[in-house]
Amino acid sequence: MAKQPEDKQTLELIEAPKKRGRPATGNAKTAAERMKEMRRRDKVNGNATVKLDSAEIAITLVSLEAAYMNDNGTWRNENAKRLHEKLKCA
Repeated sequence: MAKQPEDKQTLELIEAPKKRGRPATGNAKTAAERMKEMRRRDKVNGNATVKLDSAEIAITLVSLEAAYMNDNGTWRNENAKRLHEKLKCA
């Protein structure tokens, strides 16, 4: 026998199966919203994201070496040296 819709006290005979996964919070954001927030945080914190292809990286490495490396292979500028190392790993 089926339960009447107005009946709030009687338990269900067959319970609905539980949903899998993490429950929804209702506050989900799109990928675009998350990226917009990340860019805003980076701007506030003074961080910058630069996208370079392999040719641009090669040109930048050569330019850094020409501008900031001494003839004996030592660096005149510590920041240029760090940037060079990061670009070599990219």
